[in-house]
Amino acid sequence: MRGGIRFNGRYEFTTAPRRQWRPRGRITSTFLGDETRDTDADADARDGTDTRSDADDRDTDDRAVRHSHRRAPAPAAGAGESASRRRKAVAGGRLDYLDAVRAVAIIGMLITHLVQLSKVPDKVQFVFDGRASIVFAVLAGVSAVLLTRSVARRKGQADPGEMTSAGAMTLLKRGLLLYVICLIVAPLSVGPVVILGTYAVLMVLAIPLLYIRDTRILIALSAVSAVALPVLSYFLRSQVLPVNDAQGLVPGFTDFFSLGTMVASAQGLFFDGFYPVLTFAPFLMAGLVIGRVLTGALWRGGDVMKGLFATGSGLILLGYGTSIFVRTQTGYTQQRIDEVAQGAMSPEELNPDMVANMPPEMVEQMLHPTYNPFESQMGVTGLSDPRALLVAVPHSGSITEIIGGIGVATVLIAAMAFAFRFARRC
Repeated sequence: MRGGIRFNGRYEFTTAPRRQWRPRGRITSTFLGDETRDTDADADARDGTDTRSDADDRDTDDRAVRHSHRRAPAPAAGAGESASRRRKAVAGGRLDYLDAVRAVAIIGMLITHLVQLSKVPDKVQFVFDGRASIVFAVLAGVSAVLLTRSVARRKGQADPGEMTSAGAMTLLKRGLLLYVICLIVAPLSVGPVVILGTYAVLMVLAIPLLYIRDTRILIALSAVSAVALPVLSYFLRSQVLPVNDAQGLVPGFTDFFSLGTMVASAQGLFFDGFYPVLTFAPFLMAGLVIGRVLTGALWRGGDVMKGLFATGSGLILLGYGTSIFVRTQTGYTQQRIDEVAQGAMSPEELNPDMVANMPPEMVEQMLHPTYNPFESQMGVTGLSDPRALLVAVPHSGSITEIIGGIGVATVLIAAMAFAFRFARRC
């Protein structure tokens, strides 16, 4: 006699004397004893669709058949609700651990913006400053992969990993919507800098990149861009582009009032604004790679999350380790200290009317300036010293900041996946 427990129409549980899990067509999980054996494409990166390739389906079906003689475990007392949540999670739904990563990034943004209202220790600010926007940019790439796969599945595409015109149109619409919101919100913001304009361009940039089927090419592009694009930015800003009045800013609807402000706004958006697309593109590419890893299009076998955690840790050591070496072993820090000291002003040089309205701390900094290695930049590296490209500073777009930031985002995704995996087993 057949029972009535089914997962999205893909499982069948029988109540015969030898209770069995019998695969029907394409399945996503096989229960062996008390262990839930999910592939990372389905349990750890579910987006409400079947994200597996045909090769993975055949492998999983064969494994399920080999173990079909095993008895299904009897549910423990009080475990019904937990098992039900786990089954629903396997069948589909939001990516809970990615939502948790977004929450951490939002908390980081709140902490960095509290500097405007209260004193936050420099080291605490340094931990979060710039990392939150990097995490969101990486997640934009992950979301682009999941979104286009979901669209392809709804359109009946045989291979959801293949980019479709419908998926491209979805990303284009989302990018345009984000840009319109940015144009409206940016001029109204009196504190936080709006990053939506950069995200809008990244969404559109993801369209041609997702047409690249070979993920190894995306990995190569991500690695090359992390080094080449900061160097290109340095060259363009120092040799080609004019001094931009909109440097360090973001686009707003007021930029369309004249041709000059439109050109300056475009230059800021792509090259020297607070969130320049040129140096944020590597984060998008890294997110596309992570998205394909999570959906099983790459790196099959073993624990994918452990691999992501190890890879992210290596990138953190490479990026921030190189930065520490440059700061301490090349005389970079001492040169910055000397430069800052030369910029000190005498009391006679200060305008009394201006000083009367300034906080005492700011006046003291003008009279006796000190070098702060944790101080955030305005979106790009300085042009006085090429070694700045190898020094990780928040919002600098340096090579080491990009590499280390990608590592932080990767480790955070894997860590949250581990946390939710542990919670589901409790």
